Amino acid sequence: MRALLFSAAALLAAALAAPASADLLGDGAAAYEAGDYAEAARAWRPLAEGGDRMAQFNLGLLHETGRGVAEDPAEAAAWYERAALQGVSRAQFNLALLHQTGRGAEKDGTEALYWLEVAARHGEGADGEQAADAAARLAEILPAEQVDDARARAAAFEPRLEGAPVHAAATTLILSQGQVAELQRRLAAYGYDSGPADGVPGEQTRNAVRLYLADRGVEWPAGENLSQRLLDLVPAP
Repeated sequence: MRALLFSAAALLAAALAAPASADLLGDGAAAYEAGDYAEAARAWRPLAEGGDRMAQFNLGLLHETGRGVAEDPAEAAAWYERAALQGVSRAQFNLALLHQTGRGAEKDGTEALYWLEVAARHGEGADGEQAADAAARLAEILPAEQVDDARARAAAFEPRLEGAPVHAAATTLILSQGQVAELQRRLAAYGYDSGPADGVPGEQTRNAVRLYLADRGVEWPAGENLSQRLLDLVPAP
């Protein structure tokens, strides 16, 4: 997939549009947490189509889970790929799983390992560790030549931005339902009552997050979205 080419005028226009685009990204995240997935999709789609990598990942997540849009694994894979090529490690991980299972993408163990290796090399914190563990397990069952090929390609990977990023630096990727459930399990293991591990980011879960972080001297603002960075702030026990 080729990166889009932007003229100087287009880059200037993107820069001028950044505040409005950042608002749309945040509006989509707020709608997602409120359970209004259709509104989240409406907010993220124009950003994703314009090249914003975080909106692309989020839209892929909606299509994979069928929240607010038609469940369409192939559409999810397409959005994940665009975000993955731009360096989003969670998109790289999710795309790898689709290739590994053949759901929405060609079933291809080598391609799955490639994206897991890329995510392991470029992902931070829990994302990188999870990808590294998955890559190691997959490498054990693939022929050596396929493993060597995937790792060689991953070593040469460089993110290719489609255009000037328009998202706000403070806006982070939302958690999927499975990741919210994992966060709830971690909080419970530390003795914080976040309710059942059902993947629903309700007020009880948010209160448990605030208490956990406050006990460790970290302030988590009220109303902030459950984001990927929480999986680093609340590590697996």
